Amino acid sequence: MLKKRTVILGAIVLILVVAASSSAGTFAIIKLLDAGYTPQDDTPEDPFFRLKDIMSYMKAHSLEELTDQQLLDGAAKGMVWGSGDVYGAYFTADEYNEFQQEEEGNYVGIGVSVMTDTEDSLLTIIQVYRDSPAEKAGMKPGDKLVSVDGEDIASMDLDTVVNLVRGEEGTQITIGVNRRGERLEMVITRAALVADRAEWKMVEDGIAYIRLYEFSGNCSLQFHRFLSDAIAQGARGFILDLRNNPGGGKDIVVEIADTLFPSGPIIYLEDRDGKQAIDHSDANYLNMPLVVLVNGYSASASELLAGGIQDYGVGLIIGETTFGKGVAQSFHRFDDGAVLKMTQERYLTGGGRSVQDVGVVPDIEVILSEEVEADQLLFATVDDNQYMRALEELRRMIR
Repeated sequence: MLKKRTVILGAIVLILVVAASSSAGTFAIIKLLDAGYTPQDDTPEDPFFRLKDIMSYMKAHSLEELTDQQLLDGAAKGMVWGSGDVYGAYFTADEYNEFQQEEEGNYVGIGVSVMTDTEDSLLTIIQVYRDSPAEKAGMKPGDKLVSVDGEDIASMDLDTVVNLVRGEEGTQITIGVNRRGERLEMVITRAALVADRAEWKMVEDGIAYIRLYEFSGNCSLQFHRFLSDAIAQGARGFILDLRNNPGGGKDIVVEIADTLFPSGPIIYLEDRDGKQAIDHSDANYLNMPLVVLVNGYSASASELLAGGIQDYGVGLIIGETTFGKGVAQSFHRFDDGAVLKMTQERYLTGGGRSVQDVGVVPDIEVILSEEVEADQLLFATVDDNQYMRALEELRRMIR
């Protein structure tokens, strides 16, 4: 039976978590057949005949002993992969518990977020968390993961890479990356981490800078606290940095959009039959000069927020065209704790636009300098030409 449903607006993103894991939550294929299918006898006419045949053969002849649970979990993952839903996934109960810990921001890991690059299909680092093992090892946004402990991962799926990265706190892992054509290897010690989803600073008199890393965990809480603190300190305009933000939970981005949008729709969710669900903003909103920074890794919920700000004319978008993900996924929990994530709806911005495959085109295009592209720890410094243009425009808007 299907249980909890949560809508997410995120690209193919993984915070590389590391936790002790065991196979749990037996997933019966029959649970996917609640719509009325009754299996036939074990004959070629039974749609699941081949699946059962493969299971029997593998259990009898595999070099390593296999369990029904292992094979059924693998079959479930393969079914999602076979659907062609690049944002879909199947989690065992333990895997989903780890995922939830990650969403809350407390986990053991190396401290990076990754996204699958649609051009080369490689897992690409889009975020390196401050004071994380990855940062200490020299890992940078834009690095492409190519190996784990000497094993080539280029052709592996996301779940397989996760399993390779998993381990215990204090243990070491060697990760190979491709950085602009140069092959590098980094030895990283796994550690317990708490990932903040936002940061802020007063840039100068009257101007505050807020960066949102992703719409999960404490992002909304931090955003609203930062906003209040900045206004209390005299902020009259804001730079909102959504660069490298891959998206996240719908409810979180809707809470933030409600603060930035005037009265009207925030998001339209539309299923394959054209049925729509709409979240609305009330009439209370920030109504202060606002500049938003975006780039090609600003995806999904980030595009919803940036696109809506553009639709309502409440801010200026600066940077590069965004990723172009306009579909939403839902989580469906089964009785044994296993969870299926699948794409079920497309979304439209508050102004009724789809960003799928087109992204949000900035009002002012500014291509990030090669120096900052190579070292994104320079974000929001005088070396960051996108940020400096945002400052220039915001000063003009305040005047």
